[in-house]
This record gives sequence, C-alpha cells and structure tokens, in this order.
Amino acid sequence: MNKQKLSTVGITMPSEFPIEHYETIHKRIKKFVYKCPKSWKQYSGAWNAVAYRFKACAKHNIIFTDSVIRAGNTPKASERYIQEKELFNFFVTGLSVIESLLYGLYSIVSIVKPDCFPITKQGHLRGINPKKTSENLNCAFPEEEISKKIKMLVESKDFIEWSDIRNILAHRASPGREIHVGGELNSKAFWIQGIQINENATASKFKWLTCTILNIMEEIDDFTFKMFKNPSNENKSS
Repeated sequence: MNKQKLSTVGITMPSEFPIEHYETIHKRIKKFVYKCPKSWKQYSGAWNAVAYRFKACAKHNIIFTDSVIRAGNTPKASERYIQEKELFNFFVTGLSVIESLLYGLYSIVSIVKPDCFPITKQGHLRGINPKKTSENLNCAFPEEEISKKIKMLVESKDFIEWSDIRNILAHRASPGREIHVGGELNSKAFWIQGIQINENATASKFKWLTCTILNIMEEIDDFTFKMFKNPSNENKSS
C-alpha cells in the first residue's frame, strides 16, 4: 500500500494507483487556477473524482471477493445483499474512474484549445463523455499517441462491456444468477454478460481497470508535458 497522501484530496491510495503520474499532472495544471478558472474548476473536480472513485472501486472489489470466498456464489439472503451491493458499487465507481479521468483530460485541453473543447456553458458540460473526448482529441491532435490510445479504449470490448453492465445496474435491473446443476458447470453461477460469480469476478475486471488507468495516465503525463512546454500555451484563457 502506498502511504503517501494525495495532494488533492488528502487520502492514501491502493498500491495499484499511478500516484506519481497523477501528482505530476496536477502540479502542471494547478498553475491555471487563476489563469483559466473555468477549465480549472472542471479539471479539479474530475481529478478529485478519479482518486475517490478508484479507492472506492478497489474496496468494493475486496469486499465482494472476500464474501464469495467466505460464503460462496449462492449465499443466504443477508450475504447475497452484500454481494449485490458490492457488485453495483464496483461497476458504478469503476466506470466513473475512466469517465472522470477523460473528463479531466477534456478540461485540461480546453486550456489551450477552448474552441475545440468548449466548457463555458452547461450544454457543453452535459455533452462531455468518453466518446466526445476521443472524437475531439482525434480531430485536434490526430497524430498524438494519446488520441490513438483513448480511441482504442472507448472502442474496446472491455470498456463497452463495463459500460453496459453499469447501465443495466444503474438504470434497469439487479439481474439474478444462472445456477448450473450437474455436468461440467455444476454449482457454477453466472451473471450479466456471462460473468462467473467467483473470486475472480471483480478481481479480473479491477486488474484491467488498473492497467487502463496507468496506461492513460502515462499518456496524459506525456501529453501535458509537451503541451505546456511551450510558454505561449500558459497564457491561454477559458
């Protein structure tokens, strides 16, 4: 466990969190708190959310995994409630990490390209999502690696599946489990998207999330280093 507290929200983070990239990026952007207050407001809120949601997601993963190991995939009602609660919270907070990270990136780029990344109206803010961020980046910076990486992310099977699961849980239903009796799958339980309810159900997803966040955070670090290496970019306003 990384014991260093984040400068933004003052909490310690799980060891999987890319704290060095997170802090380096924040150090670059916080100089715009007065120069570009609108961009800063949106960025800072997103950056806080990245930390809070990641830590929450990690905790939900641990609690759910411990419950399945201890009580199995068809526990009594009180334990089933715990598992369902943790599954819901895991997928909601996990997707929020990515959405907040890309919202923060959109806000960062609005500092230097406010016309391509507008944030001045509520309508602008409501329209920002991972797909929109990707489209705008590929339009404004088609040759940058970050544009390619985020396009790959939002079109990836894992991201689309996670989004679908979050939407089902948040807006539609708490699906049951398909329990197999007999045969090769005897006693196995399956959930949304064919996910097997066992000790790897959320753990494998969390591993993908941590790798994804590290990859994107590295790209944002490199991108912002290049973007703000030119002093003229620090005189932009939004």
